[in-house]
Amino acid sequence: MRRTDSACDPNEVAVKSFFLGPSAENEEWLTGQISDFLQSWTQWRKRVSGEDGGLITDRDRELPEFKRQQQFTSDVIREISRRFEDEIPKFSPRYIGHMFSEISMPALLGHMITLLHNPNNISVEASTVGTEIEKQAIEALCTMIGYSEGVGHFTSGGTVANFEFLFRARERLSKWLAAAIATGEKDVFRASAMGWDEFHRRSQDLPEVDFRRLLLHENPIENLRTIREHLGFDLKPPVLLVSASKHYSWPKAMHYLGLGEPNVRYVKLDDKGRMSVADLQLQIEQCRLENIPLLGVVAIVGTTELGTVDPIQAIVTTLDELEREHGLRIWLHLDAAYGGFFRSVIRGEAAGSIDVGVLRDLTAMKEADSVTLDPHKLGYVPYASGAFICRDEEDYFVKSFTGPYIVSDRKNLGNFTIEGSRSAAGAVATYASLKAFEGSDGYARILSRAVSTKLEFREALIEAGLHVFFPEGLDTNLLCFAVLGKETRLSDVNRLNLSLYERCQAAGRYWISKTTLNRDHFGALIEGGCAKHGLTLDTDEMVLLRLTLMNPFVLSKEGPTDHARAFAESLQ
Repeated sequence: MRRTDSACDPNEVAVKSFFLGPSAENEEWLTGQISDFLQSWTQWRKRVSGEDGGLITDRDRELPEFKRQQQFTSDVIREISRRFEDEIPKFSPRYIGHMFSEISMPALLGHMITLLHNPNNISVEASTVGTEIEKQAIEALCTMIGYSEGVGHFTSGGTVANFEFLFRARERLSKWLAAAIATGEKDVFRASAMGWDEFHRRSQDLPEVDFRRLLLHENPIENLRTIREHLGFDLKPPVLLVSASKHYSWPKAMHYLGLGEPNVRYVKLDDKGRMSVADLQLQIEQCRLENIPLLGVVAIVGTTELGTVDPIQAIVTTLDELEREHGLRIWLHLDAAYGGFFRSVIRGEAAGSIDVGVLRDLTAMKEADSVTLDPHKLGYVPYASGAFICRDEEDYFVKSFTGPYIVSDRKNLGNFTIEGSRSAAGAVATYASLKAFEGSDGYARILSRAVSTKLEFREALIEAGLHVFFPEGLDTNLLCFAVLGKETRLSDVNRLNLSLYERCQAAGRYWISKTTLNRDHFGALIEGGCAKHGLTLDTDEMVLLRLTLMNPFVLSKEGPTDHARAFAESLQ
């Protein structure tokens, strides 16, 4: 088996400089950086407040009460520090469980520096530097996605970023429907996809009071009555078409935003766990036939179960054809919270680690209307750092709220974000990591290495003689599998793998995770797997062991342990 390490390539070695290392090998550099910026920060405070004199005097610091309180505080801090030594060591190459790993040192330092200054990115007035760096970080993420232009902001994570999309889709839909209904339109499906040009044409001469009475979510109970009077029939609730491999935040968002969890319609998956474009076409046509307003389509780039990438290029082609042939402007949002950073791999030699079809779909991300990203996953950035980005300003700036004490211009991002106060730490950490990694094409190298590591573990499991089922659709760095043993029924295979999971966790040699696929959404994949291995399909679920292989030090020539083989042997 080939051990993954390119020590002969200086750029690969340079990647090691981004991380502290499993045994704190880069400790001296990191502690020196922390010391430097802390000293810079304290000197800055002295310069700014120098004319006011010292307000904590030498005499104050010598008082017994002062010293006693400092000692008490020191004890509290040490106690917290010791408690966190019982935390799961996510930095360890043996941690291959969930979607977190080592933190890059540029991101960690950027995060820590920002905490010292405590900026609130609600406005430039409250965060002069933080808001500027957030803008630059969004620009860098736009470049990674492939947007020539774009607007967006940082959130606490992918869930809130998904809410940001759905909030805007709801507001846009509400405006488009109001303009269409006020001008006599009865085809509410077409109205929900009319496009901004048609909206402006229809709405330019409408009285403001009449328009507001037709806004679906402005005053729902009263306005629905007015809408019915104009249409002559009840307006059906708008629906959202989401890949059935969706994250659980989508039904949550529909519920919280008053759109109704039952109005999420799930697009079927194929036998590889990817969105079926044929079923997407059928569902859009069904909305047209039922005259149901459509909020948009959500595809996934890196599912939480398998790391699967939906067929983005085919989805884009389908929606482009609907726009070209029928004038329908349907919003395509990509939930790329997990896999979005893999788009950095499409350039150069690192692309060789990714399937050609997946590369095509990652390239097509630039055609989507909006994207959710989570730098605190494959961006190797500390929690919390998510991002929501729109390609078109008009989709982003649809609804604002502000207060009389907030000094800002009309397009201040803080007026348009769901969260009010927002720390700049996530943006600065992401900016620092993106900028530092530029020098050696760091993200492409690290994520390419993660995919190679996945293949190494897969090979090790096969070489160990384990009878293993690997599902299709393992497009990124997640390795999911079921050990089949000598079992002939799926229910027995599930019990075997649950037992293996529990024993692996109890042994403490490796930390892994598990997931469960259900036939409602993954039926084609489960049925195909059972048929291939001759298993009796006697249950509606399939349990898989799940490895998130993102730690850059899992496989290395320098380490004494071949973790791929060692893990396979532990399962034996």
